[in-house]
Amino acid sequence: MKNAPSNQSADPGFGVEIRRGQRAVDSSPAPVAVPHPSTVPRAARAGARQNRVLAGLLVAASGIVVALFAFSWVSAQPPADALARVNGEVITNAQVDREILVNRALTALLNDKEETPSRNSALESLIDVRMRAQDATRAGITVSDADVAPFVETLVTRNGKTPANLDVALKGYGLTRADLYAEQRDVLLVNRYIGLNVAAGATNQAARDSKINDWVTQLQRTSKVERFSVPDEPTAPRVGALAPDFTLPDVAGKAVTLSALRGQPVLINFWATWCEPCRIEMPTLQAGYARAKAAAGGAGTGVTVLGIAVESDPAIIGSFQKEYSISFPLLPDNLGSSSVKNLYRVVPIPTSFFIDRQGVIRHIQVGTLDEATLAAKLGVIQSAH
Repeated sequence: MKNAPSNQSADPGFGVEIRRGQRAVDSSPAPVAVPHPSTVPRAARAGARQNRVLAGLLVAASGIVVALFAFSWVSAQPPADALARVNGEVITNAQVDREILVNRALTALLNDKEETPSRNSALESLIDVRMRAQDATRAGITVSDADVAPFVETLVTRNGKTPANLDVALKGYGLTRADLYAEQRDVLLVNRYIGLNVAAGATNQAARDSKINDWVTQLQRTSKVERFSVPDEPTAPRVGALAPDFTLPDVAGKAVTLSALRGQPVLINFWATWCEPCRIEMPTLQAGYARAKAAAGGAGTGVTVLGIAVESDPAIIGSFQKEYSISFPLLPDNLGSSSVKNLYRVVPIPTSFFIDRQGVIRHIQVGTLDEATLAAKLGVIQSAH
């Protein structure tokens, strides 16, 4: 016997209640979103890949920082043969050697007597020229070989020599025209800049010299000059070294020797009558000297001041001494040969050296001295034992 049909419909397999005349109504619980099985490993792989990229970037950045630090450190170290660096430009032993050889060749040719500058003097000359040439270049001044060749030829012929004489002289020192042109290019460059810019408007030689001196003083104050070694002369004029000895006559012809003043503090001042800053400074020096002399009473002057004039006429210097009532010695620098100025590597004036009782340089002042600086530095050399 067959079972009686049930009045209930079979479960369709999903939670829907069917009602006559009505739409189907979903009576099952709200579904829970489940990620597709394939998306889980994909997201994980993407995250891991992103982490690896970030880690790589961090490592690369660290490497760049280290490389930059190493580069800056290496860049700051001078080459093994470097003697000095001027605003980042290196001067090497080889350049000093060439400077000396060129000087020897030119003096032998033009003066019929070879002159050999010391290595330290040649280095200081190169430092000075590089400062000047760099400033000229910044101002847009240029010089080519086509400019240098006639400049050198004029220099030679003006002294009664021929280009053939020049080639023979250069060959005798293992040099060529190219070596000479490289050295003279900067000379011409600086001369051109001085004529066009630095000394423009000067109406006489004294005004020209004053303008050039002001320019060089400013260059020395603003340039970064690094000296890595002293090529010779252990007593080169630097703070902490013995002051180089010299003998000069005063305007009356009386010899003054620096080493004979050992046991008393000494101030050496390089100046000139045409130097306006020197004229401004001179009354300050005289007043400081007078105060030191008065303070010492009968025991001596308290300090010796030597004014070394970088010009040749004793009569002009003597007249200046009377005009400014200078009571300390004024010494013409070997009547114009500037031997002591070169010995002390002085470029701009005024420049002053403060030397203690043992003959040791305690301070070098480039430019004018004010009363406070003068008093302070005199105090240093007077108190040093």
